[in-house]
Amino acid sequence: MLVSDKDNGALVYGQGALWGDFKISAFGANQTNPDLIFIDIDARDFCNLRAFKMALTKTLNRIKQKLNGAHPTVI
Repeated sequence: MLVSDKDNGALVYGQGALWGDFKISAFGANQTNPDLIFIDIDARDFCNLRAFKMALTKTLNRIKQKLNGAHPTVI
């Protein structure tokens, strides 16, 4: 199934599939560079919430710097 709604259509579809067999394509037709990357930062991997938030902020700032000011989407 192709989901064209970039805001939340893919998430709704994934939830409906119970996340069992759910894939998101990072490439469009004839595209060689991906439009998205997934970075999973789990709070449980940090000693406390403050350390997690600091790591998240640092990661987002690095991405923003590398993308010349583009803001990444966080879910």
